[in-house]
Amino acid sequence: MYIDTLMQFCTDNGGTLDLPWTAGEWTYASNRFIVVRCPALDEDPGGRGVASIDRVYRTAGPKPETGWVDVPEMRGLVPCPMCSIGGGRSVCHECDGTGSVTLSNKYSTYDDITCDSCDGSGCGDFCEPCNGTGRVEPEPVVEIGGVWFIAGFVRQLTIFKNLQVAPVNCPDQPNWFRFDGGDALLLPTRS
Repeated sequence: MYIDTLMQFCTDNGGTLDLPWTAGEWTYASNRFIVVRCPALDEDPGGRGVASIDRVYRTAGPKPETGWVDVPEMRGLVPCPMCSIGGGRSVCHECDGTGSVTLSNKYSTYDDITCDSCDGSGCGDFCEPCNGTGRVEPEPVVEIGGVWFIAGFVRQLTIFKNLQVAPVNCPDQPNWFRFDGGDALLLPTRS
């Protein structure tokens, strides 16, 4: 396992989860929704981590010996219906995506004035549903072994080879995922 791989599961908000961290025999990474761990890396990733990580693993219970289910291949992402001009940005609401506006007063009308809201690009803010990527999950949740998970979180975990889950249908209990070189915890969701 490499630090670059673990970084994909870290937050980017200036907090304690911005970098992977090593505690005892494990190196961890978490974005507050997924916790990934692998045997301790030789290189210190430099993160501070969280003291409550042991509590998360106690809540999950011991890693099961049986009941593992292969995680199915995820369907491809689809174009985001919210950012119609692409690039993961919404259409500017001031100019309706044209980049220019018409101004008028009681004496004159001025056509094709550059829109101040978008500086003429026609684009609004980054699109929240796709997080600026222009692509979204075809379905927001995925069922694996009778348990529902947020599809985007499962997709993140599919970078690991031989990914399996030991499904437990309890909304307050993290589900164990295992893969070559480590494991992860993810809370289920309600369908």
